[in-house]
Amino acid sequence: MSTNKKRILKEIKTTLKMYGYVLFIAGFIVKGVDIYRYKDNIYYHKELKLSNEELNELENKISNEIGQDVNDSDNTIVFGAVLENDNLNCYEKETIYQLSDLLNENEYLDKTEAYDGLRKLDIAYDEKADYGKDVLGVYDDYENKITIIEDNTSKETLLHELIHCTYSDDNYHKLPKFINEGMTELLTNEYFSENAFIEEKSYPYEITMVKMLCEVIGEDKVLEAYSKEDISIIEDELNKVLEIDNADELLENMNNLTASLEENKEISNEDIENVTNIFDKYYEKYDKNSIELEMYLYNKQVLKLLKTECPYLSYEYLLITNGYYVKPYFSEKLKSKYKTPFHAEFYQNIEGKNNTKIYCKNKEKESI
Repeated sequence: MSTNKKRILKEIKTTLKMYGYVLFIAGFIVKGVDIYRYKDNIYYHKELKLSNEELNELENKISNEIGQDVNDSDNTIVFGAVLENDNLNCYEKETIYQLSDLLNENEYLDKTEAYDGLRKLDIAYDEKADYGKDVLGVYDDYENKITIIEDNTSKETLLHELIHCTYSDDNYHKLPKFINEGMTELLTNEYFSENAFIEEKSYPYEITMVKMLCEVIGEDKVLEAYSKEDISIIEDELNKVLEIDNADELLENMNNLTASLEENKEISNEDIENVTNIFDKYYEKYDKNSIELEMYLYNKQVLKLLKTECPYLSYEYLLITNGYYVKPYFSEKLKSKYKTPFHAEFYQNIEGKNNTKIYCKNKEKESI
């Protein structure tokens, strides 16, 4: 072997050796950061660190706080974080405890993030906060703080922001806004609203598009993507089910529709058709009398209202004149009650109570 070749091999070995040292040190640092991050967290990589005795003690504390027995579920123990949080008053803690069913029914929930978020959460009420004239509540994931604005007394606004907090981590802003807000509001409606099937306030168009995704790829995939904040789960499934290779562009187009609405930009027929044409092709295989096609045509009709002069008033008018479809996607209680989708008139009493009024006359203030 030539001297030159020997020198080259020696340099390669030296480089590989140095690279190995770098990887070792980097791994040690990451491990140290990881240990520090979870040192005071009862969860470690989604696994409880508590003994059975400690777990029973914490469950008893939570039961005493709530006034009823908690389910024997490690998701429920996320509420142990609330007991440790001195920033929260009794009303706020009681409101957080109402998330129990929503958390227990989601197998994709990152309990570590949920625990950390609730343990350090701060809630402020600031009538002078300026997030825009249409905003009632905001969750700041960087500061882990909810701000409730002006004289808003709606518990659903607080619940909406609490869901943001519970499901949020460092990837929070990687989801398209229509999915982030649409899913958050849809979960708020299904678990807490008097009428879970009517979006009466802030996000009718975001919810409509989330429902369209649920119908095509299944609500389980949408929930997984939302919970893990991984849009590729939805993209991959859309590419497969719709037999396309540009789901990222489809989702971007959908997001642009509500972004344009929010920014008071004109929305053309072409903008909407860029989205609906893809879904039209998918629904060609359905019988013309199928409930699936009926619901899609209704959702398509909702999207077309985006190009009207006042989309929110147009949506209200559609509800009153054309009713809505009853189909739960996530709440197990609602799924057991409404096993088969059906069309309901707006004033139809499906919940065993008087129908809730439409609140907004133009656009209701929103939670973000």
